[in-house]
Amino acid sequence: MKKRFLAFLLAVCVAVSMLVLPASAVGSNAAVQTATALGGLTAEQAGSLGAPLTRGQAARLLTAFSAYRDTTTAQGRTGRLYSDVDSDSPYAVYIRTAVQNGWMTGYSDGSFRPDNTVTLEEACTMALRLLGYDVAKLGGTFPTAQLSKASALGLRNEINARQGETLTLEQGTMLFYNALTAMNGSGQVYASTLGFAVSNGQVDISSVLLDNVKGPFVADVSTVLPFAPAAIYRNDEVTTSAALSPYDVYYYNESARTVWIYNKRAAGRVTAVSPSASAPTSVTVAGVTYTIASPSVAYQLSSLSGGGVGQVVTLLLGMNDAAVSVLTGDAADAVFYGVVQSSSRTLVETNSAEVQQAVSVMCTDGTARTVNVNNKLNFPAGKLVEISVDEGGESVKSISPRSTSGTVSADGTALGDTPFADNVQIIDTTSEGVAGA
Repeated sequence: MKKRFLAFLLAVCVAVSMLVLPASAVGSNAAVQTATALGGLTAEQAGSLGAPLTRGQAARLLTAFSAYRDTTTAQGRTGRLYSDVDSDSPYAVYIRTAVQNGWMTGYSDGSFRPDNTVTLEEACTMALRLLGYDVAKLGGTFPTAQLSKASALGLRNEINARQGETLTLEQGTMLFYNALTAMNGSGQVYASTLGFAVSNGQVDISSVLLDNVKGPFVADVSTVLPFAPAAIYRNDEVTTSAALSPYDVYYYNESARTVWIYNKRAAGRVTAVSPSASAPTSVTVAGVTYTIASPSVAYQLSSLSGGGVGQVVTLLLGMNDAAVSVLTGDAADAVFYGVVQSSSRTLVETNSAEVQQAVSVMCTDGTARTVNVNNKLNFPAGKLVEISVDEGGESVKSISPRSTSGTVSADGTALGDTPFADNVQIIDTTSEGVAGA
């Protein structure tokens, strides 16, 4: 069996022997990602899914998974709602929405008890009301009738809690997410009534979110987001930091309080544009082809502006790895680290025949880059290298590995007791240096 290791390339390259990491709970959980995107969870809450589900948080999730998700910011403050919920409470607007729509109720003593935890049967009752069912007319008594109906609708799928048990935040999120694919009281798939598409049991909210997305924008040193985001994605992964660095590409949906940030780059000499030099819609850099996102970028990369094949550029990449901006000159300088996957020599005939060596490198940002170098250089598979790009083009040089050992945390944020930097990049390879094997 091949021994697996991770090469961590920060300022230096570090090889780490370890077990294969499981997928991140946040990264792999569609329910959590959907709730975060819709404003039902903050980025901090998405990182603390084992916490108990409270009544206040349940009200927020119910609102996020409803037609009222975009109206909460416009409701403003209307004074004290309950004896223990005033207008300054972070859950006030959600509690008001949940109570006004009959999904939840307060207590006879005038309190709401937003910090009380929620049991399985209580959450099922809330979800059934959200779907438009009259729980008083269900056959049987509480909680058997509510739990039975919830099971029949699929609300309890992937939730192993039993009657009387307090739900975790993750379980509550999953239960309300399951409501999206359930039939509502009118016999319709609930998600479809909210404008979401459903395919093979998965809910696609992208069409709704992207309808109101603004961008792409390119950040500079003075860029400030126009709102405080509740959901933050960096390179399509949930994160807690909305900090923007110069040349970050970002998009946002203000009503959903969601921001998407990308710091992906493609740098090197342009080797092809298509379909034509004067009006390109795609560009190839370092062996990878990228879609051109706008007419202004197309013009910069076209023969009309003196760009195109042979030009040394750094492409700023946004959603779907589309090229949204072009840097040239000193601004195009870039450095990538990675592991050589293969190299090959090819006879190239330009003004004179010469042999070029194409070196394929799997870089820590997940991109396989191919760079042409001197055919006399030796870059065997598994070699740790640095790719540098400047106005003169690309170059590759070997770097010396440094080793450490330890166990990476389950959430991939630390090696033992040592936390990784926020922008750490990790490449998983075999001992022979083959990436992704």
